[in-house]
Amino acid sequence: MKQRKVMELTCPVPGARTYKYGSCVVVVGHEKGRWHISISHQNRLPKWEEVRDARYQFVPKEVTMVMVLPRPEQYVNLHPNCLHLWETTDMVPGEWG
Repeated sequence: MKQRKVMELTCPVPGARTYKYGSCVVVVGHEKGRWHISISHQNRLPKWEEVRDARYQFVPKEVTMVMVLPRPEQYVNLHPNCLHLWETTDMVPGEWG
């Protein structure tokens, strides 16, 4: 995991925290009792390594996070270069019977 400079920023989302994380911005919080991370970059989508490292930097390691592609009618895109991770309590591929 690459070490990135972390600086807390003012958060526009009630109950969440926002950080400058290297060249990305990360918003971390609990929504309906589950962790949620938004990670964005001003000029491009975040790289996989940035997403992975932010997940382990800001959410407890025992939590399983997933990236969800919702049905088209549920899709919301407020920032063109933002990706989201959500906590899941469902089985993940390595646990499937």
